[in-house]
Amino acid sequence: MRNKLEQKIARLQRKANDVVNRVRDRHIRLAVTGLSRSGKTAFITALVNQLEHAAIDGRLPLWDAQRQGRLLGARRVPQQHAHIPTFAYERGLDSLFGDPPAWPDPTRGVAEVRLEIRYRTRHTLRKHLGEIATLYVDLVDYPGEWLLDLPLLEMSYEQWSEQVREQLRRPELQALAASWLTPTWQAAQPFAERPVAQLAERYTAYLHACKQELGLHLIQPGRFVLPGEYVGAPMLQFVPWVWDPPVGELAEESLYATFKQRFEQYKQHLVQGFYEQHFAGFDRQIVLVDCLQPLNAGAA
Repeated sequence: MRNKLEQKIARLQRKANDVVNRVRDRHIRLAVTGLSRSGKTAFITALVNQLEHAAIDGRLPLWDAQRQGRLLGARRVPQQHAHIPTFAYERGLDSLFGDPPAWPDPTRGVAEVRLEIRYRTRHTLRKHLGEIATLYVDLVDYPGEWLLDLPLLEMSYEQWSEQVREQLRRPELQALAASWLTPTWQAAQPFAERPVAQLAERYTAYLHACKQELGLHLIQPGRFVLPGEYVGAPMLQFVPWVWDPPVGELAEESLYATFKQRFEQYKQHLVQGFYEQHFAGFDRQIVLVDCLQPLNAGAA
């Protein structure tokens, strides 16, 4: 009992220290995001490498601490969140400096790396607390596709289905969607696991085609194209309802009721969960945008 109490007190102290450090700008949680192929992994790898060598090489002239000679050094240190995968910095560096060089593996989920940056302060108040200050920076990498799911929190299954139904009025989208639009499904028909899993696979293929063939980027649900550790999870096996609307009371085991339930589970566990566990804790965000990709996909 005593050990549990001591552990709880220790956790509260760590949280309190974290809050104090953030208020004093001694700890910053910096997210780096962007859609696939926007260069997130390469950017973080290059940034960490530059920071680790900034005190020696001096290649960051726009950084005041480095330009003024106040930077003492930066290094990677163990991260605080043991449940989050560590960003594969060394592997990314090996790819970029390989022979021949190659782009690092793309982002598939959340990963982070912690940096400890030591510098001489010029703040009057902090000089009384000690001339040398330490800033901890958590760089958090996550797929921008997950960010696009946040609007779903404000939508019902019916509203989302209507939005997709309107999108399918475009001939080019309707042509891509043919594989999952047929055959026609009935709202009241009993749920069957295998046909639904196959339908979800065809819908996922449609989302990938929307991005790769048409250059569309508002892909929802985002976890369908980048599921992370949820590959094969039932809550990723539903589609928007674009067929004849339901009539009357439906059984809980009906196809429509199951899709609606899974949509709500997706929002609660994945979208809301991501917001509470990660997004709400970011102090700053860097959003990378691949400008050439949409330009190349546009009209000549």
